[in-house]
Amino acid sequence: MDDFYGWDFKRNLVFYHGQMRPHRQVQLLVFWESIRCPFEDEKQLDGARLKIIGFWVDAIKGSISLTSESIQALVSDINTFLSTPNRKPALSVWQHLTGSLNWSLNVLPWARPGLTEMYRKMSGKTHQHAGIPINGEVYRDLTWFTNMLQTAIGCALLMLKLGMILRLTLLAGLMPVILDLPLSMLAMVLFISSILIPSQLLTSSFVNFLQFYVSCIILLPFHPTTPCSHTL
Repeated sequence: MDDFYGWDFKRNLVFYHGQMRPHRQVQLLVFWESIRCPFEDEKQLDGARLKIIGFWVDAIKGSISLTSESIQALVSDINTFLSTPNRKPALSVWQHLTGSLNWSLNVLPWARPGLTEMYRKMSGKTHQHAGIPINGEVYRDLTWFTNMLQTAIGCALLMLKLGMILRLTLLAGLMPVILDLPLSMLAMVLFISSILIPSQLLTSSFVNFLQFYVSCIILLPFHPTTPCSHTL
């Protein structure tokens, strides 16, 4: 890809080609013009939420998700596939659908097991026009995939949540310090950790946004009268 991405402050705008644009973006465009590098002006987008190769990238929420148009297209492809006469789509049709669904896994990695049976059915097949029967497992997986697509939120960029900070204090042996907090304050900390902050995402493969984790502080067997030693 020959795309270029950058960042700028929200109010750092200048007038360029008939509209207000981020100053840093304008500096790049002026440079391109100075070296006569061609570019399409209408493709020079900016904002906190941008559509990039069919995905919504939200810089404020730190999330990447499918567009509604992409979801509708995928659901339509699945429904067309499942309604194939005699329930025996050609191998080329299987490959086309798995390719489309594979693309969606960029932001829905937890849905990957939903394609396992499809790949197993295609394994060893080489004749593009030969029909492959849709079995119960494939029908079930694709039905689940359809329902999941219509409610999926997407994935989030790397973030550190308060709940993780609390867990680190446990690993550092600082439980007595936490337990010294007033009960009302501890309850508030647990509430913020488990409800207001979305699940921590450790790598570029993420878990569902809707999963929230309750801090395990009050679940651990801890006895204040027992000596607690630790090494920092």
